[in-house]
Amino acid sequence: MKNLLLSTVMAAGFASFATAGMAGAIAEEAPVSAAAPVAPAASVDWSGFYAGGLVSFDSGTSESYLNNVLVNSPNLEAVTAFGAFVGYNKQVNALVFGGEIAYTTGDIAIVGFSGNDYTDRIDLKARAGYSMGRAMVYGVVGYSFADFVATSGDIHPSTGLNYGAGVDFMVTDRIFVGAEYLMRNLSGTGTLNPQNRIDANLSSVSIRVGMNF
Repeated sequence: MKNLLLSTVMAAGFASFATAGMAGAIAEEAPVSAAAPVAPAASVDWSGFYAGGLVSFDSGTSESYLNNVLVNSPNLEAVTAFGAFVGYNKQVNALVFGGEIAYTTGDIAIVGFSGNDYTDRIDLKARAGYSMGRAMVYGVVGYSFADFVATSGDIHPSTGLNYGAGVDFMVTDRIFVGAEYLMRNLSGTGTLNPQNRIDANLSSVSIRVGMNF
């Protein structure tokens, strides 16, 4: 009887030890749950039509010719002007291409020659940019139009190349703000006297607010 009782106790102890060892092994080999991957932030698509308004800080230099002879090279007065723009973008991967037309109002006078002014400006621009998500940097090149009105009443329709660069930042899903630098190389002859000409390098820095559609 004593031997039977001892055998039973030893068997029970061995079974308990084996069960604990198996449970420990199973617990040690249990896989650890991997953290769920974080979804990437939604990218911004700059494609589509857009429009907005701007405030522009304009200045520059000029050269005046009478009978095809250079007579002076005065500066242009620094002015604050206002305008509007409308355009279209097409995004391909991170590259953004498009075109824009902008209108800026506000006369720019020649320093020391009151009444001799450049009037409203129209800018046609081709744009190429690079999207970095909510921000886009871009360059522009195009053609500009402006009339120069002299005190004599002679009007010089002026045209020329424009070029520059800018950056836009999307503050909501549709609203963006931006800044742009633009240089215009204008030249125009008089309608009353074609031998009179005025050339100008007109630069502007504009702050822009717009909406994508």
